[in-house]
Amino acid sequence: MIGTHQLRLAMGKRTLVDKLDWQVGDGECWSVIGRNGAGKSTLLRTLAGLRQPEAGYVSIDRRALGEWPLQELALKRAFLAQARNDAFSYSVIETVLSARHPYHDNRYWENSDDHQAAIAALAAMEVDHLAARDVRTLSGGERQRVAIAAMLAQDTPLLLLDEPANALDLAHQVSVMSLLSKLCREQRKTVVMVGHDLTLAHSVSSHALLLMGDGRWLAGPVAEVMQPAVLSEYLDHPIEIVRHGERTIFIPGESPMSDINERHRDRMERKKAIIDAKIAAADKNIGVLIVNTGNGKGKSSSGFGMAMRAMGHGMKVGVVQFIKGAMSTGEEQFLRRFPEECSFHAMGEGYTWETQNRERDIEKAQQAWEQARAFLRDPSYGMVVLDELNIALKYRYLDVHEVIADLLDRPEMQHAVVTGRAAPQELIDVADTVTEMTVVKHAFKAGIAAQPGTEW
Repeated sequence: MIGTHQLRLAMGKRTLVDKLDWQVGDGECWSVIGRNGAGKSTLLRTLAGLRQPEAGYVSIDRRALGEWPLQELALKRAFLAQARNDAFSYSVIETVLSARHPYHDNRYWENSDDHQAAIAALAAMEVDHLAARDVRTLSGGERQRVAIAAMLAQDTPLLLLDEPANALDLAHQVSVMSLLSKLCREQRKTVVMVGHDLTLAHSVSSHALLLMGDGRWLAGPVAEVMQPAVLSEYLDHPIEIVRHGERTIFIPGESPMSDINERHRDRMERKKAIIDAKIAAADKNIGVLIVNTGNGKGKSSSGFGMAMRAMGHGMKVGVVQFIKGAMSTGEEQFLRRFPEECSFHAMGEGYTWETQNRERDIEKAQQAWEQARAFLRDPSYGMVVLDELNIALKYRYLDVHEVIADLLDRPEMQHAVVTGRAAPQELIDVADTVTEMTVVKHAFKAGIAAQPGTEW
């Protein structure tokens, strides 16, 4: 019915599923099991054709998914999403009838067969009495049963369901899962569903696919795959089985402290391997251009912290402060104690709203840039800090292209740190590291005056 061929799924740089060769036959009922974020929903959306895999492909009836015309595909598979948003006030019956659209060909309106299928599906989900209700007035469980009814009305041989038991009460969880199992047994429909209730999954499924979330996977009959030791590994928690008559009940076991410590060590080993590989791949040693911007506090503080760090490594540091200069700051008073290690130049005359003289501000900014250019051309300086340069660029006191040209032409091993709000995009594009400080809370907004040592 449906299969995957060397399928690879990823989210960002993280591989979720790798080299998945998996075949699902007619009449089989599969449960996809794994931790949060393991790739279950991503896999289901890929099977439905709603996202492209990073590698490999999906086939239905030995035909690649991309080769199916959309109308034919809608007659072959139905998809139940994990969540939905009802923007319009459709009635329940209208919502279910919309699932009959693939059968209309050139017809626009539904016929009696469509209505009969819709009513039968609603009755199967025990929501036929809600047929005239606005879907936006339903409870979460009622809306879920209407969504499943729409799938039934679509009447496809393949059903893909992302957490079908979501929001359902206990009785309806059992009845829905039992219905899906019955459709597989009696009508040879194929079901692939995501779920977290291991006991329910085991009771109705013929097969299970376990996803580890790091590329690894395991597929097979439930009797082979849904074993306590296997599930414990894939779910990262001890799982125990209790037999009650013919029923198999899965319960979470208690984690001894030794198990918790062992799992932590295993996770840290895997994390270390990833980090070590990234460190090994970063084999270039050159000076970096760092930009600190944003409306939050810490741009200059970070810059001067890096200056002191560089001095600790024996580097000579040059500092040019744009805009600032009308008052002596803590960083200036401290760094001037080390004239051999740090050359400090505060070359502004105050904030723009205080100076109120654009021509004078431009003159001072250009003088400051001449000093900055001297530092950027001197290989004896291991780091150059250009504090509040972004403000001078924002107000166009300096030509951004000339500034960037000088920054890129600095000595190979020299680091440059630029601070200030509203960094221009041109500077961000050429920088090696860019950090945007964001305001979460600020004392000034609570009426607390700027304090020496924290603000200046």
